[in-house]
Amino acid sequence: MKNLPIYRMFTIVFMSIKFFLQIIRFQRKHQNHWDEEKWNSLLHQQAREYKQTALKLEGLLIKLGQFLAARADLLPEVFLKELVDLIDHVPPVPWTQTKKVLETEWDTSYENVLQSIEKEPIASAPIGQVYKVLFLKKDMQTLLMYTSLHLTTN
Repeated sequence: MKNLPIYRMFTIVFMSIKFFLQIIRFQRKHQNHWDEEKWNSLLHQQAREYKQTALKLEGLLIKLGQFLAARADLLPEVFLKELVDLIDHVPPVPWTQTKKVLETEWDTSYENVLQSIEKEPIASAPIGQVYKVLFLKKDMQTLLMYTSLHLTTN
């Protein structure tokens, strides 16, 4: 479901409106007595929700989070601290999903194409993962992109 454009759009728009309304409500409620601790708590909660949503929806939302995490001039520190994990701690896609992409791309079992594959990726990023494989009797690395598969020689 997360790959359906309408679902992704709805999730992002809903989250944006929710954040906006939370900020407006907070500003009205604390207009005469600003509470910095509660403000930072709200921002931390929003940043955590953004990060969880980005990791769930993957792709561009993670890239946006990475960009924002590097922009101290745009966001408060409490928000940046939560988003910094998106820069170098993107969890890998489970092997079952990787296997499905390989077999869909090749239209056959991965075992008919690869002599071996390390099921743990060497690297993981928002757009894909890198695996060490033995392919056609050569050591190679393969970058499994979330929309297709690309092979690069070692």
